[in-house]
This record gives sequence, structure tokens and C-alpha cells, in this order.
Amino acid sequence: MKLIKYSITVITILTLVIFTNSCKSDTCDYDKDCPELNLNIGDPCHPGGDESINGTVSEFCQCSTDWDCPALQLNIGDPCSVNNDGNINGSIDDNCDCIPG
Repeated sequence: MKLIKYSITVITILTLVIFTNSCKSDTCDYDKDCPELNLNIGDPCHPGGDESINGTVSEFCQCSTDWDCPALQLNIGDPCSVNNDGNINGSIDDNCDCIPG
């Protein structure tokens, strides 16, 4: 029994060390898809480290600027404002148009 208890303790300590060191910020939220960025996949982000938010968190937890619609800085399926009035009431279609939805 003592060997099993020791093994569980070692695994728990190793897990704690891995999770503690995987986040570079004191404000990490482990409920996020990408805790090291404190963001979810698809969230807006700033890839250059500056204050301009012109990227999107990829499925690999990287801030990417590879837009489906570069002129809009949006991807197909992203929410958008049909009348450019600030009300999010549409989504970007395959032609990079904001359609009601």
C-alpha cells in the first residue's frame, strides 16, 4: 500500500509542476482553450505584442493573422455588423460579405 501512495504523490507533484510552469502569467485561466494566452480558440489577439488586436487564436494556440477575408480582418463564420452600426447581427459568408443571421 505504501508504494501506491508514494506513486500517486509523485504523479501529483509532477502534474502540479507541469501546470504551474506552463503558464507565463499570474492570471492564467485554466478553463480557457489556451491557458498560456488566457484566451480561447477563435478569440481576437495581438500577434506582434503591441496593442493592436489584429489576429485570431488558432487551434494550435497561436495568434495568427491568416484571415479568410484580409480586408475585413475576419474569417468565414465570424460575427459581424450587417449595417456597420455596431450591432452584431450577422456572420461573414464565403464571399467575405456580412449577411444577416
